[in-house]
Amino acid sequence: MKITITVLMFLCLALFLAGSVWADADEPEMTESAMVDLEAAKVTFEATCAKCHALSRPLGKKKDAEGWQRTVKRMAGYHKSRLGSEIPEEDQNAIIQYLLENAGK
Repeated sequence: MKITITVLMFLCLALFLAGSVWADADEPEMTESAMVDLEAAKVTFEATCAKCHALSRPLGKKKDAEGWQRTVKRMAGYHKSRLGSEIPEEDQNAIIQYLLENAGK
């Protein structure tokens, strides 16, 4: 009887742990861009984008990640040609993440 209970407890534990592993496999991995501090990203967005246009312009649009990536890359090119300085890749990623979370709402 003790062996049966021990085996059943072991099987229940194994099923529980297996279910936890399977549940974690369904969740998307956190990418570096997903771990952006959105408060810092807001500051970067405001300081960078307001140099050329009103912030309501991008905040009024709704785009997916690919759309914002294209837009921010294009704006970074304008920024370099008009203002003579580059927007670092890290800042571009923060701006994209901020826009994904806040634009079009």
